[in-house]
Amino acid sequence: MKLSKFTSNTNIIIFRLFLLAMSVSSYIFLHGYRIIYEESLSQDFVNFTNWTNYAVMIWLILFFIWRDDTEKVSKLYGFPKGLLTMSMTIVGIVYFVLLSADHNPPGILAFTTLQHHYIIPILYVVDFLLTNQKEYSWKWLPYWLIYPIIYLIFGLFYGYATDVWVYFFINIPELGLGTFFMWFAVLLSLFSIFGALYIFISKKLNSKNEKID
Repeated sequence: MKLSKFTSNTNIIIFRLFLLAMSVSSYIFLHGYRIIYEESLSQDFVNFTNWTNYAVMIWLILFFIWRDDTEKVSKLYGFPKGLLTMSMTIVGIVYFVLLSADHNPPGILAFTTLQHHYIIPILYVVDFLLTNQKEYSWKWLPYWLIYPIIYLIFGLFYGYATDVWVYFFINIPELGLGTFFMWFAVLLSLFSIFGALYIFISKKLNSKNEKID
C-alpha cells in the first residue's frame, strides 16, 4: 500500500478527523474549566499525559496540513509515530494501574480525563495498527526512551522548585532514592517493552503489506 493512497483513504480521514475532534475538544473543556473557575492554566502543562496528548494533537494537525504533500506527510510516520504510540500506551496503562484509584476529577474534568487517558490513547494505537506503512528500526528504541527521561528531569526540577510533585513515583523527598530508582527502572522497562512491541508489530504489518502489494 502506497503512502499517497493511504492519505487519500476516506475512512482514515474520517477516523482521524474524529480523533482530532476528541483531542481539540478535550482541551477546550479542560482550559475552559480552568478559566471559568479561575484556576491556573499552568497546571495543564506540567504532566506527561498532557505533554503527550498535545504532541498527538500537533501530529494530527500536521497530517491534515500536509496531507496532499507526500514528502512532508511521510515525515510524520516511522520514528515520531512510533514514539507517540508507545508513549500514549504508557499514559493509559500508568493511569489505570497507578493513578486512577485516587483520582476523582469534578464535572467535565471527568470526561477530559477519560479522553486523555483512555479514548485518545486507544484510538491512536488503533490508528497505528490500521495504517502503519513503515518498518520501525530497533535502533530507534533507545532514542524513544529519551522522551520520558527528559520529562523525568523536568518533573524533578519542577518538584524541587515548587514543592509540587506531579506524580508520586518521582517524589524523591517522600520516597527516598532507593524507591525512586525502583520506580524509574519499572517505568523505563515498561516503555522499553511497549516500544519493542510496536517495532515488532510494525515489521509484521510491513511484511503483510508487501505481500498484499
